[in-house]
Amino acid sequence: MKNVKNLILPTITWFLLFGLTVKLGLSEALFSLLPWSGSVIVGGCLLNMILSWLIVRKREELALLLKLSDRKIWLLYLILFFAGITVPWHYHWELPIWQYLLFVTVSVFWQNLVTFGLFQNALKQHLSQKSIFLLLPIVFLLGHIIFIPNFLTEKSPVVVVLTPVMALLFSYLKEKTGQLHWLIFIHLMFYFLTA
Repeated sequence: MKNVKNLILPTITWFLLFGLTVKLGLSEALFSLLPWSGSVIVGGCLLNMILSWLIVRKREELALLLKLSDRKIWLLYLILFFAGITVPWHYHWELPIWQYLLFVTVSVFWQNLVTFGLFQNALKQHLSQKSIFLLLPIVFLLGHIIFIPNFLTEKSPVVVVLTPVMALLFSYLKEKTGQLHWLIFIHLMFYFLTA
């Protein structure tokens, strides 16, 4: 019972932070209530304030998760940079390309930071690694179902199945490396290649 109580606050916090990710259900629902077109700016400011608070509050934890100590890590980001450059040659969405690139980069960074960085670390204080490997993919899938409109009906069944599978892979990679770089690389590369 004690473990359940200790998991409630981090889980609720994760759902709120995940839901506030730009263009996901919670942020879109909240900011669409505002009567002016600048609501996206307000949303961006809110997310930046929350992120700033997290950076100040969790500075040491974030430093470990994002430490750029190895040359191989720099190479990953160089590869991502070049993959990003190729997006205009195969881009097929209606959103202007610069908005797509900015959105997916910020969104992927944010999702990985709050899910496999902070949330996974919070779970680790109360659960075994096996339990985390079971719980995190389920919670991640639920977050997508709750906050992405029509996730189950408009997305391909492959995407729905891949979401918890990738969450398990990301959770494993974060546990093995102690950092988020490989997760960010795989996640962003997916978006850059499928744009």
